[in-house]
Amino acid sequence: MPRTIALPVTPNEFRATLLSHGFASLEPFVIDADACRLTVSFDLPLGRGVVQVRVDGDRCLMSAKRGSTKACHRVAATVLSLDRDLSGLHAKTTGRWAWIAEMGMGRFLRSPSLFEDCCKALFATNTQFSRTVTMTSAAVSLGEDVGGLRAFPRPERLLSLDDARMRSTLGCGFRARYLRSLCERAVTEPDLYLGETWARLSPVAFRAEMDGLLGFGPSSIEYVSRMYSPAASHHYDSWVLRRCEELWGVTGDGIDDFVTRRYRRFGDMGPTVMWLELTRHWHEGADS
Repeated sequence: MPRTIALPVTPNEFRATLLSHGFASLEPFVIDADACRLTVSFDLPLGRGVVQVRVDGDRCLMSAKRGSTKACHRVAATVLSLDRDLSGLHAKTTGRWAWIAEMGMGRFLRSPSLFEDCCKALFATNTQFSRTVTMTSAAVSLGEDVGGLRAFPRPERLLSLDDARMRSTLGCGFRARYLRSLCERAVTEPDLYLGETWARLSPVAFRAEMDGLLGFGPSSIEYVSRMYSPAASHHYDSWVLRRCEELWGVTGDGIDDFVTRRYRRFGDMGPTVMWLELTRHWHEGADS
């Protein structure tokens, strides 16, 4: 297998995926949005490596910088949500939503493993994003060195820390017991959290798994579910509420009725379309 492979994703879709949500700015992602280039390291049961994806003309090329090409290719497919077929969504995004298909939107950037994204969701719980960045960086510093880059640590590595060291090393405070519980779950179900069996879960089953994790509230469940499977419900955290008021002047008890009417045509993909509308300015540089 060649070390460089063309991926079945357009440059527009690749760029939209890079800008799909805030986890893109967390280690071990290294993203150059201007050059449309992504580099990420990984340490998983399938192997260790560093994969890079970049735009080359009208193609997106994946390069295996470290590790086997097969492992890098599988990680690239996970990270860029290449399992998600956008044709159904784009067929419905006509009229006022035509820009979604034109900009290639609908996929979400994932970490190399569900475990890593769940850890980041915990690090984002009840705190400013600057602290999320700090906690994630501290965790990555404990990971394996892969080609000069640190990969996110496996759950066994985090479990080797006692509660006091986990709190002091990661600065995770009350999240330490939630993180330990998540690590224990990942060790028990490695194929799900460090492999790919999450892809065989229905959206309902996936959300049920997330709901069973200690410390995962509605915001965390919705955030992770959006990345891994179509979300079938809406959740309004403080940021979403603020954006609804900024964009549409909708507040309070009127939000749910407004959202239900606006996105009814999209069914289970309604929460995804809503997220794309709320974050459109990330892609365009200004609100429309």
